[in-house]
Amino acid sequence: MKKIVLCVLILCCASWVKAQEYIGVNRSIWEIQGTILGTYLHNESRLAKSITLRTEVGLDMGEWYDSHGTYNTSFVIVPALTLEPRYYYNLNKRHAKSKRIDNNSGNFLAFKIIGYTL
Repeated sequence: MKKIVLCVLILCCASWVKAQEYIGVNRSIWEIQGTILGTYLHNESRLAKSITLRTEVGLDMGEWYDSHGTYNTSFVIVPALTLEPRYYYNLNKRHAKSKRIDNNSGNFLAFKIIGYTL
């Protein structure tokens, strides 16, 4: 009987205990983004506690102007590859103010590199 009471007491106390929360960016996030001018698939992978690398593959659409006397316009679909390292600089401050940090919500600095192929 004493063992049962002890187990019930431990289970009741365990519901009050909270584990330490991880304050940092998510391990990996996959998203699909569709706009009027293109469709993209991107992944944001964690490199460090507040640094991620966002890679993006997609199709961009635009206009092509022929200026060799005819001035014809046509639409072009071009494959694009983007690499974007991001540094999230205020995750601890956001968490202290009870703001969301899930799905890498927060302010960041980024350096975007885009490559197009014709």
